[in-house]
Amino acid sequence: MDTLAFADEVERHDRWRREHLPGIDTAQGMSLLVWLLQNLGEVRAIDELNEPMPMARPEMQTLLDAFVGRGLAFARDDVVSGRRLIGATNKLVQLVREYRERVGRLAEQSRRVEEPPKQAVRTAGPLALRA
Repeated sequence: MDTLAFADEVERHDRWRREHLPGIDTAQGMSLLVWLLQNLGEVRAIDELNEPMPMARPEMQTLLDAFVGRGLAFARDDVVSGRRLIGATNKLVQLVREYRERVGRLAEQSRRVEEPPKQAVRTAGPLALRA
């Protein structure tokens, strides 16, 4: 595989990631993803999310809205405690699995990238390099 084809694959991977896993290119988005995966099968209060990674509430809400909007997480109000609860969906688990597979394929392709040909160095004539 040449470097241009590999660059196209990297770009295609990046577009897929932005479309399917919004915000994980930021520290906060990646922290939200990790937190949801660490708490798989559990519904946790949104306030607990702010403990391991303090961030401004509007920023957290924007990220959470993006995850909920894409079906990666769900949010609901607990009428008993009055707290907002969040959790991961099966779709998130599937997409993370696919993301890992895509990263693995990209890593494998990177090992097969051919070095671009070295430019010839002229040793004689008017364009020759001089020491």
